[in-house]
Amino acid sequence: MVLLALVLMSVWSCSNDPKQNGETKAADNNAKAGQDSLEANQPKAIYKANPALNDLARIIGGVSGGNQFTEIQNYATFQNYAKDIEKRFASFESRMLSKFGKWSSEELKDLGDNTKNLFYPFSGPDIAYAFTLFPDAENYFMLGLEPVGAAPNLANKSEAEVDEILKSVSYSVRDNMNYSFFITKNMKTDFSSELVKGTIPVLLFYMANLGHEIVDLKYVKLNSSGEIETTTQQDAGAGVRISFVRSGKETQLQHVYYFSKDISNANGGFMELLTTYCSNLTNVSTLVKSSSYCMHEEKFSTIRGIILDHTDALIQDDTGVPFKFFNDAEKWDIRLYGKYTSPISIFASKAQADFRESMKSAKPIDFKFGYNTPSNITVARRRQ
Repeated sequence: MVLLALVLMSVWSCSNDPKQNGETKAADNNAKAGQDSLEANQPKAIYKANPALNDLARIIGGVSGGNQFTEIQNYATFQNYAKDIEKRFASFESRMLSKFGKWSSEELKDLGDNTKNLFYPFSGPDIAYAFTLFPDAENYFMLGLEPVGAAPNLANKSEAEVDEILKSVSYSVRDNMNYSFFITKNMKTDFSSELVKGTIPVLLFYMANLGHEIVDLKYVKLNSSGEIETTTQQDAGAGVRISFVRSGKETQLQHVYYFSKDISNANGGFMELLTTYCSNLTNVSTLVKSSSYCMHEEKFSTIRGIILDHTDALIQDDTGVPFKFFNDAEKWDIRLYGKYTSPISIFASKAQADFRESMKSAKPIDFKFGYNTPSNITVARRRQ
């Protein structure tokens, strides 16, 4: 102990010599300034769209452009589909997305500026709302029961075959564009046809219409260490990662991840990996919408715990984490928006008296968010 104390005293004495300490700090500052200058002068990587993937997304989305499928773009069926989608998507944007985005930019600017990872459980392929909420997030992590599927193969397809594919896509996105959410029972059939398999076609549809340029598409999985790694489509539990850029922001590579998983407590192995993965994320916000009140039940306590333990902010409707979990005012800053009376009839048993009382002082909104009309939004920020 005496020897250790002498050593520590010697080290302290050397490191605290005023002249030497000042010179060291100056040298460190100069080195840092030099490094910062070097990094600032380094050209940023430019990410370019993958022509085959990007043009495929455009056809699925009814967006003209690109030269990989010029023959298909000349089909009357595609041109009619494109006109129909343009009209429907414009209505979807004006009625819902643009108002939601305006609200987010005004009320959640602090979160939008600081959210690197957006976590969206019970999402299905609802990338439109995730992107509109925080368009500058680096990663969007989505979880649902609907299969991952595959990108449609349009090579050598006749006009009749292309027409059937596009009709299937149109049918798959109808609920989301009409009501702001996907209907679970419809997704069971919509995403299991031979022509349009799983969520990938729907994700590509929305990404094309949102102006995303597709850079890459890979199958991924959570490995035994709770880390995401690329894999093959045939691997059990494979998800998908779609990488993209936006026009004018080609140096900012963004990623959409979708995993088809049961996230109830019964799927303990995956939930353990997901807990590990989420515990290592930083700058995380969570979105929950139209989630069938799953986290009101104890069989979903693990995913509820992941959100409460590892997210910096939660944006949800009343189907998400029950309001009673935010009673600790020292831990959570709660802001309420919209109106709330009771859940829709099919979920009448999930009414929350404490939430109804608190919502009396909520700030109004003018757009639909989730099941209810009028809608409600809770924003829970974790206090630092």
